[in-house]
Amino acid sequence: ITPGTTRLAVSVPADVARGTLGTATVRLDTQELQALLARVDGFPAENVGMQSPNVTFSTEFSIFGIGIPVGVSLTPGAAGGALTLTPASFEAAGGEVDAQQLRQQLGGVADGVIRDWSVCIQDQLPAALTLTGVTVDPSNELVATFDVNGAVVVDRTLLQPGSCG
Repeated sequence: ITPGTTRLAVSVPADVARGTLGTATVRLDTQELQALLARVDGFPAENVGMQSPNVTFSTEFSIFGIGIPVGVSLTPGAAGGALTLTPASFEAAGGEVDAQQLRQQLGGVADGVIRDWSVCIQDQLPAALTLTGVTVDPSNELVATFDVNGAVVVDRTLLQPGSCG
């Protein structure tokens, strides 16, 4: 997904006739995930970490000149071939809060973290690959699973990058 990503495992069943050649798994460490998320406008990628089963980040909001640190835990997933990150929990002022409490404490500025994120990666992968699942494993690596379109055996254009949108 990013330059230097080399940990790829591929499982290929003999039955290609159904259209799926197999699955591929890519593992990203924190630095690789940060590089991927740095492409997302407004996402604080430099503060991203992983704490199984979530992707985490921290940020700070300034209210009347006072910095309020906020920690966010996001549940990773896949939808429509894109990586999704959905808020799971928030921490503000040293305690866990829900989205409504965070919005009450910080007002509209909290909307920057109380949101789902969708990260298109299709333009960085061969069109034959479709993201089907994403987890953070106990070793705190992001594990992305892809279906491999069996037509890639006869249609070489599926080796070209896909597209977003």
